[in-house]
Amino acid sequence: MGFLGGVPANMDAGADGMASVHSDLTALIPEVTSALRGVASAAATEGFVILMANQAVTGFQRTAGHLTADVDYLGRALKAMSANVRKTMGGE
Repeated sequence: MGFLGGVPANMDAGADGMASVHSDLTALIPEVTSALRGVASAAATEGFVILMANQAVTGFQRTAGHLTADVDYLGRALKAMSANVRKTMGGE
């Protein structure tokens, strides 16, 4: 396989890393959302602008959702590229 022999394994490791990041993000989103909702609730009781606090919650959820989807996509793309490299190199 020559000098490219480690490429598929490195891509697989990268994909596994992306899966781990995806899992961590997925677990973290509800915790951060809950904390932001707590801040929004406190802001309401203190007379601050509740709309802005709620927009922060919504913005975080939207951004976190996009980030989670991007990480998932990157992991799947690495797996696909790894399979293509193996196939091109005559493996599997």
